[in-house]
Amino acid sequence: AENMADLIDGYCRLVNGASQSFIIRPQKEGERALPSIPKLANSEKQGMRTHAVSVSETDDYAEIIDEEDTYTMPSTRDYEIQRERIELGRCIGEGQFGDVHQGGPGLLNLKLSSAQSWRKRRLSKKSA
Repeated sequence: AENMADLIDGYCRLVNGASQSFIIRPQKEGERALPSIPKLANSEKQGMRTHAVSVSETDDYAEIIDEEDTYTMPSTRDYEIQRERIELGRCIGEGQFGDVHQGGPGLLNLKLSSAQSWRKRRLSKKSA
């Protein structure tokens, strides 16, 4: 609800050209408030030293190695199954995108979408 209120508030500010929010929220103590930072006097500022930091001192990032073989793009094609090796068994149900058939001898279960079978089911539902 708060996100929706912020969205509507932003739209109202845009349409009306306002820079301040139209929402008046009671500020709870300690909520979303940063601690105040005490300001330094000029005499304290002069006593502070500045320290230049080189890139090598802050270089704590891991090196990214560009490899061919990753989880999203494996270099081998051993995850693919040749179409000829798949044997469709009996239809065991309907899925969101088509019929679900039982696979061959322990290979896999898969969905087979057939436009003709979908059309037949659709026509039979309309005529019923």
